Amino acid sequence: MYQPHNLYWLLLPLLFFAVWFAVQCVRYQGKNRKKMIWPWLGALGVILLINVVSHYDDMKLLEELRGFHPAAINTLVLSQGNRRREINTPSEIAALISAFQSITNVAAHHSNPLNRFDVVFDYQYNAFHYQVGRDSEKPDEYWVIRITNGREELGPTVVHGRADGLEKLLEDSLNKSTNQANP
Repeated sequence: MYQPHNLYWLLLPLLFFAVWFAVQCVRYQGKNRKKMIWPWLGALGVILLINVVSHYDDMKLLEELRGFHPAAINTLVLSQGNRRREINTPSEIAALISAFQSITNVAAHHSNPLNRFDVVFDYQYNAFHYQVGRDSEKPDEYWVIRITNGREELGPTVVHGRADGLEKLLEDSLNKSTNQANP
């Protein structure tokens, strides 16, 4: 299981550069502008580093999703709200896992996931819990969020990507239990 980087440690250098810039402003009071550029360049470097590490973590999470072998998953639990279904059929598990693996990463934009489904399964002695939700602005885009200790992990544990018909597949799989339980 991939453990993403904690990006909070990069906030300290940003704070350092902000203080350094404030000191430079007071010290030179706009007279020596060449020396005032270094705090800006340092802060820009840290922001660039945050973006590079975040992109790397996104790619690693996608790699994790694509690394699952459906044949090695015996049970997958799919739920939404008070509806819950335990799936044991290898073909159905393979269809759901293949749908997750087909997600292609897209650039994030200001939106949020809607209509979230919980997907839980064990794979190689590790428990995996993801929430999958349709994008609020673009209906063919989805959010995949890793859940750890019952909480969302924000940042690098979120994949924002495109997949065709994922929500319909999840809804149909979840509704199978309802239809079978109430003939």
